[in-house]
Formats: sequence, structure tokens, C-alpha cells
Amino acid sequence: MTKDLNKTLEWGGATLSIAYSLLIASNTGYEVFSFVFFLLAALLLFTLAVRKRMWGWTTMQAFYIATGVYGIYAWST
Repeated sequence: MTKDLNKTLEWGGATLSIAYSLLIASNTGYEVFSFVFFLLAALLLFTLAVRKRMWGWTTMQAFYIATGVYGIYAWST
């Protein structure tokens, strides 16, 4: 069960990261959605990093979470 959840978190984070990268690169005016994907990816990868006790990775994902929240806020105002 633990390995399955870790794989789900890993691949969910990777898939959302690819999606937000492509959305930003598309320059279609939907960049605010890319920040939502960015935030969700960071939350999944943060959870994975905590579960695996990867504290450097956890710190990086915490920063990405804050950046995602800020990006959503900045685009919505």
C-alpha cells in the first residue's frame, strides 16, 4: 500500500508538472490554470517527500507551494 501511494504521488506530481509547463509555454492566456497545476503538483510532491523523509526536497516543495499560492493570487487580482 505504501509503495502504491508513493508511486501515485510521484506520478501525479510529475504529470501535473508536465501539464503546467506545457500550459505556460503555450502562451494561450490560461496561465492562471498553470499555477493551479503547479500548486497541486507541489502538494503531491511535498507529501511524497515528507513520507520519504527527504527534507531538502520537502523544503523545495514548500517554497513551490508558496509560489503557487502567490501566482494564483497575483493572477486573480
